[in-house]
Amino acid sequence: MGKYLMRPETLQWSQHVTRVDAEAILADLLVALSEFIEQVGENAYQLKGTALRWLPGEGAQAYVDELRVVRPVGSDPPRVNRFFLNLYRQPPEHFADLRGAEHTAQIRAEEREKREELFRAGLLPALFCSPTMELGVDISDLNVVHLRNVPPTPANYAQRSGRAGRSGQPALVMTYATTGNNHDQYFFRRPQLMVGGNVTTPRLELGNEALVRSHVHAIWLAETNTKLPGSLAEILNVAGEAPSLRVIGDLWGAFCDERVQVRALARARTLMESLGGDVLDTTWYSPEWLAYTVGHAAREFDRACDRWRDLYRSALSQLNLNNAVLADASKRHLQEQARRLHSEANTQLGLLRNPEGQQSDFYTYRYLASEGFLPGYNFARLPLSAFIPGRRIGKNTQDSYLSRPRFLALSEFGPNAIVYHNGTKYEAHKVIVPARGETSELPVVSAQRCEACGYLHQGSQGRRVTCVRAARRALRRHTRTCSA
Repeated sequence: MGKYLMRPETLQWSQHVTRVDAEAILADLLVALSEFIEQVGENAYQLKGTALRWLPGEGAQAYVDELRVVRPVGSDPPRVNRFFLNLYRQPPEHFADLRGAEHTAQIRAEEREKREELFRAGLLPALFCSPTMELGVDISDLNVVHLRNVPPTPANYAQRSGRAGRSGQPALVMTYATTGNNHDQYFFRRPQLMVGGNVTTPRLELGNEALVRSHVHAIWLAETNTKLPGSLAEILNVAGEAPSLRVIGDLWGAFCDERVQVRALARARTLMESLGGDVLDTTWYSPEWLAYTVGHAAREFDRACDRWRDLYRSALSQLNLNNAVLADASKRHLQEQARRLHSEANTQLGLLRNPEGQQSDFYTYRYLASEGFLPGYNFARLPLSAFIPGRRIGKNTQDSYLSRPRFLALSEFGPNAIVYHNGTKYEAHKVIVPARGETSELPVVSAQRCEACGYLHQGSQGRRVTCVRAARRALRRHTRTCSA
């Protein structure tokens, strides 16, 4: 609201509206609107429910959020979305039986199977699926598939569209091509390449360094003759109020055994030789690389546990902090929130200590695969997680962690981002900072974007190297000035 008041076109003052002016105006506005607004805390206000009247709009003008959307003066308002206009005018009884549910890898296996059965029986009209439905799930009477984007390849399209129309039944497959997405728009103009395209044989790049490294780690782990428990809480030292979270002594001793490294190196060399030129002729591979990878496997195993350690320390810190608030009688006004956060931390610790089956993201082998230490289905790895506090149904809870690839998590889990999960809407409001070292601040670096070409330069302005395009422009300006 303050930014809105400071815009020149809002009040149209002859002088610039400063931050101090805006704060004074806001204070007066809150007093003047006391009939409609009530104060609920320090610097916190809300609309009075009794002061609101909800009336249907005529649908002639689209809504514009004047506070957050800056439009050029005199510009036309946005067009009305006819789809939603017609949708909202339909009688509500048309939607009485309309409901859907998620079908993703983030849903527990038993819940996914239950939803599949309801879907087959026609009791659940719609499933919203990730690629979990692409392979291995047969819904015999499915007649409509709606793809929210164009699949990556014709093979994916064949699998996804093939969920419908089994046993000669008619089916409708709709594919939505997103505006601004180069992949979607390419196949929107050439649909025959996707719908009638050839399904090519899957290919795997054997010379991928990260993939080969994870297999070498798997060989090393096998040579330790150690069967890892299902929970990292049994691998790391979690004892005490401030646990060290180091790998327990017996395991670490087995990991550092020189005989293990000798056996693992011999087996790994045999594997590399069997792969031939796909690996041996790459620029990164050498006998020294192999020896280094095997020799540092124990250290890499320890490093792979860091994300679990960060989540565990954060939950433990939250538990202890709110436990202290609950024990302090002078902080009675904070105890309701402390009770909720204490319960949330307890749940996080439970999910980390006791993963539910092999499909849990924190089941040891699945977790190590997601960190890239071991080979796994989810290559490339899923290194970022978000804690989702679920609904409370009696004594049961549906709390969980969502994992995303880093490039997706930066936007999906960013500040104030909206996350939809299992029929509920969440907003990201807090980041779990790695609790390592003496400080708990996020590691940040300075960078500047070149205004000439958009290139990103790391480092402060004083140490920045100007890009070639900007340098040429500066040189041309300098040359013209000297010539004049």
